[in-house]
Amino acid sequence: MRLEQNQKVQQYLNAVCSQIKCREVHGQIRLELLGHIEENVEELLQTNIPEEEAIDQAIAQMGDALSLGKQLHQAHKPRTEWSLLALVGSFIGFGLLSMYTIEKGGLLKSVSGYTNNLLFSDYTSVSVFTNSLVLFLLGVMIAAGMYFFDYRKIKSCSLYLYLGTLLVWLTVFFFGPELNGRQMLNLFWIRIDFVMVTPFLLTIALAGIFSEWNWNQEKGSLKVFFLLATGRRKCKFNYRAGSLLKAFVLLIIPCLFYINSAVMAGAILYTIVFLILMRVSGAKLSRVFLVSMPIISYILFFFLGHPYRLDRITVFMHPYRDPDGAGYLYTRLTETIHAAGLWGQGFTLPAGTLPEVHADSIFAYVVYTFGWITGLAVLTLAVTLIIRMNHVARQAKDLYGRLLVTGLAGIFAVQFFWNILMTLGLAPAFGFSLPFISYTGSQLIIQMAAVGLVLSVYRRKDMVGILK
Repeated sequence: MRLEQNQKVQQYLNAVCSQIKCREVHGQIRLELLGHIEENVEELLQTNIPEEEAIDQAIAQMGDALSLGKQLHQAHKPRTEWSLLALVGSFIGFGLLSMYTIEKGGLLKSVSGYTNNLLFSDYTSVSVFTNSLVLFLLGVMIAAGMYFFDYRKIKSCSLYLYLGTLLVWLTVFFFGPELNGRQMLNLFWIRIDFVMVTPFLLTIALAGIFSEWNWNQEKGSLKVFFLLATGRRKCKFNYRAGSLLKAFVLLIIPCLFYINSAVMAGAILYTIVFLILMRVSGAKLSRVFLVSMPIISYILFFFLGHPYRLDRITVFMHPYRDPDGAGYLYTRLTETIHAAGLWGQGFTLPAGTLPEVHADSIFAYVVYTFGWITGLAVLTLAVTLIIRMNHVARQAKDLYGRLLVTGLAGIFAVQFFWNILMTLGLAPAFGFSLPFISYTGSQLIIQMAAVGLVLSVYRRKDMVGILK
């Protein structure tokens, strides 16, 4: 029996939905309630009572419309992860404070020296505080838009996002203007460090691609490849290996782009997050190992095959062997944080002490100025942020949402902890900045957009089931 046009039923459904503020779930709730009413009416009609009376009784069995609506509103209302917002707000507030004190303290004077083979940038003509403030306000608007945007609409565009990112990257690689030794994307009046944006875009794309994969049933592609390569007509082959071949292609192409762009940080970041997403999407550890082995072997050969490259990445372990050359950055960081003390030295850091004081060296500035207590607080907040993001991932009802949040959490985790370890002299300097705190220009916007996506997943964690 169909009762969509029955006036009493429609009045009941309207009354229920009037109590549910989230309009996204109205359609599905109406369908489910209508189905229940129709089932009740059909059962009552079998007792030989008139149809109108059966409808009245069926509606009465559903319960009071307003009470039911309030219960459904509580069950499916959008949620906000306030602790995540508070953590990100704390980081950004602290970052703005740091930029203001660095700028007012005249610490952005041009200094001579090299880090990662790049001449230090001269920011004396740039207000890093004003720029950060403008980017923050722009980032807030974009994050708010991502928060209300239904993240599941991106899923169907995942492969196009992956290919589009590579296409734009190629354009930037060949035609982008160079700044600090890196090609930029010219977008109207601003220049974007597109290479460091790509880990976020590729991670979002991989979340959608892997959410559709069944690592245990993927068939065919490797068999076809094998037959074409050997000219055979038949073969006894492990069909499941086809997914590994496709995964390897998805991994190796961006890594080659990063290596050719001389951005080893991007290759490391992308590889780590790629393997995390493989594992979370259901791939066994043995398959993760098989896919990662070629690229890890290449990276090892890249460094071990050339002694001078190996010296550059291991110099953090003995920086005073070449304190004015390859070890310059590490000796500056070590001496600065050793002079910090528990409560800091205040705003007494001499100009030129730290290269890239507003960017990669920001954690050393924070420890020196505000003390080890503040440094530990930043580390604690970073750990808490990653834990909260993983909590959001576990709360997600769909695999795509879980992969999306896990991948973005992986990016932030690598950046936070690598930067801190680098400052402490425990990891090589590969150009990882401190998210939300370092001056990263347009990267702050993509970081805030990523947070908006995470909040979008959490906002719909109680709605996804009903919207399927």
